[in-house]
Amino acid sequence: MKRIAFLWLIATVGISVVRAQDTAHISIRSRVQKDAVWLRWGAATPMAWQQTNKYGFRLERYTVMRGGKALSQPEKRIIAEQIKAQPLEKWESIAVSDDYAAVIAQALYGETFELSGGNPQSLTQIINLSQQLEQRFAMSLFAADRNFEAACMAGWGWKDTEVSAGEKYLYRIIPLTPPSVMKPDTGLVYTGTNEYEPLPQPQELAAVFGDHSVMLTWNYETMSDVYNSYFIEKSEDGVHFERLPGLPFSNINNRGEKTAQRMFFSDSLSHNNITYYYRICGVNAFGETGPPSEAVSGSGRDLLTFVPHITRAVINDRGTMELEWEFDERGNDLISGFELNRSIVPNDGYVTVQRDIAPALRQITFADLLPSNYFTVSAVPKNGAPSVSFPVLVQPLDSIPPAVPVSLAGNIDTTGIVTLHWAANKEQDMLGYKVYRSLRKGDEMLPLFDLAWQDTVYRDSVNVRNLNTRVWYSVVAVDMRYNQSAHSELLEIVKPVLVPPSAPVFSAYRITEAGIVLEWINSPDETVAEHRLYRRVKNAPDSAEQLLKRFDGASVQTYTDADIEPEVRYVYTLTAACDNGLESPPAQPLTVFSNLKNNRDIARFEAAVNKRDGRIKLTWSNNLNEVRMYELYKSVDGQPPTLWQTPPATATEITDENVQAGNYLYLIRAIDANGKNSKTKSVTVKW
Repeated sequence: MKRIAFLWLIATVGISVVRAQDTAHISIRSRVQKDAVWLRWGAATPMAWQQTNKYGFRLERYTVMRGGKALSQPEKRIIAEQIKAQPLEKWESIAVSDDYAAVIAQALYGETFELSGGNPQSLTQIINLSQQLEQRFAMSLFAADRNFEAACMAGWGWKDTEVSAGEKYLYRIIPLTPPSVMKPDTGLVYTGTNEYEPLPQPQELAAVFGDHSVMLTWNYETMSDVYNSYFIEKSEDGVHFERLPGLPFSNINNRGEKTAQRMFFSDSLSHNNITYYYRICGVNAFGETGPPSEAVSGSGRDLLTFVPHITRAVINDRGTMELEWEFDERGNDLISGFELNRSIVPNDGYVTVQRDIAPALRQITFADLLPSNYFTVSAVPKNGAPSVSFPVLVQPLDSIPPAVPVSLAGNIDTTGIVTLHWAANKEQDMLGYKVYRSLRKGDEMLPLFDLAWQDTVYRDSVNVRNLNTRVWYSVVAVDMRYNQSAHSELLEIVKPVLVPPSAPVFSAYRITEAGIVLEWINSPDETVAEHRLYRRVKNAPDSAEQLLKRFDGASVQTYTDADIEPEVRYVYTLTAACDNGLESPPAQPLTVFSNLKNNRDIARFEAAVNKRDGRIKLTWSNNLNEVRMYELYKSVDGQPPTLWQTPPATATEITDENVQAGNYLYLIRAIDANGKNSKTKSVTVKW
């Protein structure tokens, strides 16, 4: 909402016709307290003001959020069915004690409305000449801005104390004017108790001390949406301040939609040899007074009556400043000459850069310019203190960008906080830096903020629980002319791995003579350090699952399981794992039936006894593949079998010539090229 302030009074001066039909446009604003929401509203035109005073307003509130979450259906509450001004008899006590309340009461109920005081050419007299309705409208709103209690009594404000922390409200103020009288409008404001902020401190108060006088000036535009007037306080010791008498000072220098940038106030000083301190306190539209500004101090000086005034300061094609100023020629005989002073800030640090300028001169040139220059001209009297002009800013053209930032480095913690740092540039006209970020290498780098960052350390926050495993940063230097350097070298930051990788997927299998051949698609995540293959027999408990093989990275996508038994159903699964131990969910299990016939048995093993020669001949046959050798074990009369012979793969028989009476047990098994053995065959012989 635009400020309801004394500016409205100026805007209404000169209006000669009030329309019978108007739109009841309502402006509303809020001020959040720790335990309440204050509302202030006002009609935008005199006719709307008059009609809404007659019919009043309805105030509604919609609870939109609670506990940080939006409600599925806003909760409507009618705070007041009709808000109108309190009757005249209730205004007596407050009107006696407060002039602003008296102005509002007179505007609402007085038979006539005239302002007294001032000279015939003053603003007050001009207002008196305008229509009475416009006077009531403008002055009542001006007074309401200074006394919130009186504004509430007039039906233009409300204190909503039935509020709760963590809730957000939409307030609607609806004029009750009939449509036949005036086209109704609705004022809206959205706020909540979590938006409470203390009033800010006024900024940029400066003082120029003269002969028994001081000119105060401060930045009005920056806080024009907060404060509409100011109190000025004065002290002689810097500790005990007294408020200057009179009303708070308001800005009436606005022109149309353009807000004046600064306010000015002149005060007289009783003595020139005493240090005086000044500070200001802002007053908002709810009548609240904010904290005082930082104090400025100084003392009056016996100055020249005549003060230089800079009229022209330009830079020519040669890069030289041409400076011109005005100074009353009657002061030429009173001064020894002029001096040119320079600073890089407007209010302090001025150094004389050119002296002994003749009293009759009113223009000079100056070539030794900095990137940013504030110049003043001092008239140096033959006796007493110099008189100094107001400063002017001179900035030469500069198209040379600063150097590229170097030594960019950084780190990231497990919460996603990235800390960046780099070496500071050495240019004198540095404004700051811009930090750029990209979530994918090669994508356009996007700035993280609009203004220049004036430190060489910056903290960013990134999401560590998404698919991007890396983030890239660069830094750009910006000077005071907004010339930008090229991007620094890219800095790659690897995010901590907090999310398990995605699971691999089986893509195919086949059964061969060599075993079960498995094929899969590896996990696509960059953080995967290995893949793990698991196997168990179907219907066996999960605890019987065994880790068959580990595969580094994503280089392997197939495996042959040769250690299988025929006619068995095997269940396989895969996982992907990171270096920090995080393991993906298992792949969709793959069940494979090993329908190969058992070709790993010795088909025949027999023994023949030759008692005449004292020998036992053993023979065998098989359908085995890739046999490397055989192992023959022997047991006599029930003793444990021991390894007896290891015939080569080509052998099919062997003779035991060392036999005596007794019972013999022979066992045979084949060993293949991979060191695996067949099932064992046995034969018994009685001698």
